[in-house]
Amino acid sequence: MLVIVRDGKMIYKNAENDLSPKQKMVVKFIAKRQCKNHEDFLKDYSFTTKTAIASCSKWLSAALVMTFVDEK
Repeated sequence: MLVIVRDGKMIYKNAENDLSPKQKMVVKFIAKRQCKNHEDFLKDYSFTTKTAIASCSKWLSAALVMTFVDEK
Protein backbone atom coordinates (compact mmCIF):
# COMPACT_ATOMS: atom_id res chain seq x y z
CA MET A 1 0.00 0.00 0.00
CA LEU A 2 1.28 3.44 -0.88
CA VAL A 3 -0.25 6.62 0.52
CA ILE A 4 1.10 10.14 -0.04
CA VAL A 5 -0.19 12.88 2.25
CA ARG A 6 0.57 16.59 1.88
CA ASP A 7 -0.65 19.21 4.36
CA GLY A 8 -2.93 16.66 6.01
CA LYS A 9 -4.69 15.75 2.75
CA MET A 10 -4.29 12.50 0.89
CA ILE A 11 -3.07 13.26 -2.63
CA TYR A 12 -2.35 9.72 -3.84
CA LYS A 13 -3.37 6.21 -2.82
CA ASN A 14 -2.62 2.90 -4.48
CA ALA A 15 -3.27 -0.51 -2.99
CA GLU A 16 -3.46 -3.93 -4.54
CA ASN A 17 -4.12 -7.45 -3.37
CA ASP A 18 -1.61 -9.53 -5.31
CA LEU A 19 -2.42 -13.02 -4.09
CA SER A 20 -1.77 -15.92 -6.42
CA PRO A 21 -4.66 -18.23 -7.36
CA LYS A 22 -3.31 -20.85 -4.93
CA GLN A 23 -3.17 -18.29 -2.10
CA LYS A 24 -6.73 -17.19 -2.89
CA MET A 25 -7.88 -20.81 -2.64
CA VAL A 26 -6.25 -21.11 0.79
CA VAL A 27 -7.91 -17.85 1.92
CA LYS A 28 -11.32 -19.15 0.82
CA PHE A 29 -10.75 -22.41 2.69
CA ILE A 30 -9.68 -20.66 5.91
CA ALA A 31 -12.56 -18.17 5.71
CA LYS A 32 -15.04 -21.02 5.25
CA ARG A 33 -13.61 -22.85 8.29
CA GLN A 34 -13.92 -19.63 10.34
CA CYS A 35 -17.45 -18.98 9.02
CA LYS A 36 -16.39 -15.64 7.52
CA ASN A 37 -16.92 -14.06 4.12
CA HIS A 38 -13.87 -14.72 1.94
CA GLU A 39 -14.56 -11.63 -0.18
CA ASP A 40 -13.50 -9.45 2.77
CA PHE A 41 -10.07 -11.09 2.68
CA LEU A 42 -9.61 -10.84 -1.10
CA LYS A 43 -10.47 -7.19 -1.74
CA ASP A 44 -7.79 -4.56 -2.28
CA TYR A 45 -6.24 -2.80 0.70
CA SER A 46 -7.59 0.52 1.97
CA PHE A 47 -6.93 2.90 4.88
CA THR A 48 -9.02 0.70 7.17
CA THR A 49 -7.61 -2.68 6.12
CA LYS A 50 -6.27 -4.69 9.03
CA THR A 51 -3.74 -7.41 8.46
CA ALA A 52 -1.67 -9.52 10.78
CA ILE A 53 1.98 -8.53 10.90
CA ALA A 54 3.05 -11.64 12.79
CA SER A 55 6.67 -11.27 13.92
CA CYS A 56 7.43 -8.23 11.80
CA SER A 57 7.60 -5.87 14.78
CA LYS A 58 10.04 -7.82 16.96
CA TRP A 59 13.09 -6.03 15.53
CA LEU A 60 11.54 -2.65 16.32
CA SER A 61 10.74 -3.66 19.89
CA ALA A 62 14.29 -4.93 20.38
CA ALA A 63 15.77 -1.72 18.93
CA LEU A 64 13.64 0.41 21.25
CA VAL A 65 14.61 -1.63 24.32
CA MET A 66 18.30 -1.36 23.43
CA THR A 67 17.94 2.39 22.94
CA PHE A 68 16.43 2.70 26.41
CA VAL A 69 19.24 0.57 27.84
CA ASP A 70 21.88 2.77 26.15
CA GLU A 71 20.23 5.93 27.51
CA LYS A 72 19.94 4.40 30.99
